[in-house]
Amino acid sequence: MNPFRRLLPFLLALPLSFSLSAQDTVDARAAKAAADKVWEAQDWPAAGDAYQKVVALDPTDGTAWHHLGYALHMQGKLDEALKAHLAATKFPQVAAIGWYNAACVHAMQGRKDDAIACLEKSVAGGFGDREQVLGDTDFANLHDDPRFQKLVKSLPDAPSANAAKPYAYSGARVGARLAYFSAGGSPGQVSIDYGSPVWKDSYSKHAEDASLAGRRWRCGVDFWTTLDTNIDLEIGGVAVPAGAYYLTLERSKDGKFLLALNDPAIVRKKKLDAYVAHLTSGGTMVELALEKSDKVAEKLAFAMEPGEENGTATFKLAFGPYVLSAPMTLKLGN
Repeated sequence: MNPFRRLLPFLLALPLSFSLSAQDTVDARAAKAAADKVWEAQDWPAAGDAYQKVVALDPTDGTAWHHLGYALHMQGKLDEALKAHLAATKFPQVAAIGWYNAACVHAMQGRKDDAIACLEKSVAGGFGDREQVLGDTDFANLHDDPRFQKLVKSLPDAPSANAAKPYAYSGARVGARLAYFSAGGSPGQVSIDYGSPVWKDSYSKHAEDASLAGRRWRCGVDFWTTLDTNIDLEIGGVAVPAGAYYLTLERSKDGKFLLALNDPAIVRKKKLDAYVAHLTSGGTMVELALEKSDKVAEKLAFAMEPGEENGTATFKLAFGPYVLSAPMTLKLGN
């Protein structure tokens, strides 16, 4: 049995006035510093292990419980994540997000009544972002529930500026780059900058569940995935002029996977964060071919693989057992 599961009932029974010895305090701070480091790197397996150590040393650290739940959640360990999410609800500073995350787990596992109850507690605790609730894929199976619809209607259209809370983040980003160089310099290059989420088996529904077709998703995590090119391109036979683009992905109702290259100026004007990628529309649309691979990509990975002919390449997006691709041409002579 997982030692965390044995420890959890005891930890939840402890009063919030639980005090640490001087040595335990030092150990807890060191463990928290180490855990925060892997958290910022978005290494979810390491973060899960690290925060289990933190809450074992200091069960009154609400933020550690929240981070533990999130790290387990991102690994698809939903049963364990739920316990940590509920532990986080004992602490006022993270209670609302704890209830929200618990609602996500219940919804993903088909417990609609529990999901609605937890989401109501989250809203009562101060959560009030309608766009996030509507855009959260974990709640996809709740959208037709009248209770969910009523709850969403009770939320403001957008959080007010005065009520907005700052969120400072210094996590790692990943880059894919294709650059050409010659004696005279570089005739052209393309770069893709993105956050790389960890694959969860539950994501397969986005590729295979017909009920989730026709919806846009962000291609990454945290800030927008950005493609920046200083030369004209063709991807999948579609012209992509030199410039910068925010990428989103959708599966059409007829089963095609479409990459949308969105104009950042339009997205900025609407003040849209990547978590509400479904609110974008238009852009340059590129059809991608889908293949299933025996090799599972544990993290989202973009690549632009050079072809045999100069100025040609293959655009690839790999996540889990799925690979999306399209031929790519770089207009080096322009």
